[in-house]
Amino acid sequence: MSWIWYILLGAFSGWLTQKLLKREPKGFLTNFILGAVGGFVGSWVFKLLKISPSSGKLGFIITAVVGAAIVVWVADKLRD
Repeated sequence: MSWIWYILLGAFSGWLTQKLLKREPKGFLTNFILGAVGGFVGSWVFKLLKISPSSGKLGFIITAVVGAAIVVWVADKLRD
């Protein structure tokens, strides 16, 4: 995949995470950052658990959304 796909999929993953968690909408940059960080966290967690999501764009989105949800959850716990 080209870097443009990674940017678009990262932003989509961040947006999807916000929708699933019923969060207030943020901008494209925030969604991209959330999706990108989520991709790293999700990949790390899946490797720890020895889970292999499907490859390709769908696997990237699943990994990024799971990771982003974890990032949002941890951030909420740190704020409380």
